Amino acid sequence: MDTFESFWDFDDDGSSVATSTADMPRIPAGTHTLKVKGVEIVQAKSDKLKDPNSNPDGLCLQVILEKANHKWLYCDTPFHWRTKVEAICRAARVPLPTKETPIASLVATLKGKIVSVVIEMNQYNGNEYPKVVRWNPSKEPLEAVEKKAAKK
Repeated sequence: MDTFESFWDFDDDGSSVATSTADMPRIPAGTHTLKVKGVEIVQAKSDKLKDPNSNPDGLCLQVILEKANHKWLYCDTPFHWRTKVEAICRAARVPLPTKETPIASLVATLKGKIVSVVIEMNQYNGNEYPKVVRWNPSKEPLEAVEKKAAKK
């Protein structure tokens, strides 16, 4: 990545194309099939996402979900919430991490995957926002996914 080509979109005349989702509607409640637009490692903004023993800094796996013509949905999962991290992996059809799994490899394998999630609307400080309450496991077993990848 030596240039901004992958970060900026331009029309043929060189003018910028809007890539912000700020003016788009939020993803509504219900079951949705979404694309993992991005995956980052972030620090929790809330103390309830931290654990004084296993995750005092509150490091989280942030999965950014995308649906056409809607705002992106940011899902922060603390690393010490093992069952939820594994649920994300099952939904994305990627191998479950082990203690030896490099975090960077998990981040790389999740990006671009298609997942099925259940979204509910939550209230916070008078505002309504969508929240993923369930990561639906893929109907295709991981073994089948791994065999397809090996054939490529």
